[in-house]
Amino acid sequence: MPSRERELKQIKQQMDELHERMLRLTEDSMEDAVDQGSDYLRQAAEMMREKGEFAKQKAKEAGRKVHEYAQENPWQVAAGAAVIGLALGLLISRRDRD
Repeated sequence: MPSRERELKQIKQQMDELHERMLRLTEDSMEDAVDQGSDYLRQAAEMMREKGEFAKQKAKEAGRKVHEYAQENPWQVAAGAAVIGLALGLLISRRDRD
């Protein structure tokens, strides 16, 4: 299991435990529990931001590779696009006939 997923599961478990403790706490102790819960949520939000940045970087990298491939092989890309367009056109025209 990836480390981030394990960390998120651990934070969820901590939040669940905190929720159970909060149900048993007095009002005076409630502020401490709320602060701890806020810390857990900040940790989870930071992990999600990091994961989003990672996904963004991977998407940009994939986009660059596609662009490079298209620059190096323009006829193959054009032929592939034509085949896909033809296939979609045939599928749509069949659907209209039915």
